[in-house]
Amino acid sequence: MRALTAASRQHRSQRIDSFPAMQTWPKLIATLTWRGIRNPATGLALLRVGWRFRSRDWYRRFPFVPLPARDYMRWRMYTAYGDAQIVPPADDIVRYARWAVKDS
Repeated sequence: MRALTAASRQHRSQRIDSFPAMQTWPKLIATLTWRGIRNPATGLALLRVGWRFRSRDWYRRFPFVPLPARDYMRWRMYTAYGDAQIVPPADDIVRYARWAVKDS
């Protein structure tokens, strides 16, 4: 079992190393904002997906902004990338947003 655990850790580190240089959340938001401005269809898709991810009762807690819950985002990053602390590439988010709203 230890060999399996060590192998999975090595595989995980190789996967994370293969991503482009990790950025910060503010830089990711700025990149997505710029892409939304450049392409209004992408911007609308990002807004719709962002609205779906909002936390329940967001209007009752400070800051009164419809942000997703931290635990939920950590879980999403862990299930998608194998690391709860990773900042996803902007291309992945744009691709997901376009896919998620194409039939809506």
